[in-house]
Amino acid sequence: MTLSKDGLRLFVIVLSEEKVLVVDTALAKVIGQIPTGAWPHENHISADGQYLFNASIGNMTVDLEDRDSVDQTSQKRVMRIN
Repeated sequence: MTLSKDGLRLFVIVLSEEKVLVVDTALAKVIGQIPTGAWPHENHISADGQYLFNASIGNMTVDLEDRDSVDQTSQKRVMRIN
C-alpha cells in the first residue's frame, strides 16, 4: 500500500487481480482501479505527487534445462529481457 503525499488517496495492490485499487481515505471507499502488469509488487509516487509508478515482475519462469537460459561458459542461469 502507498499513501499519496496529501494523504487523500491510498493505492492498494491486488496481486491476484493484477491491479491497483484507489481508495479515498476520507470516505474509506474504493473510487477507482488501475490495471498493472503481471505480479504487481511495489508502488512509488513521484516527488511532485502527480504520478504513481507500479513495478510488476511479470512471468519469471525459466526452465533450467533450456540451453538458452544457461550461460554455457559459467553454467549460471541468465535471464533475457526482450
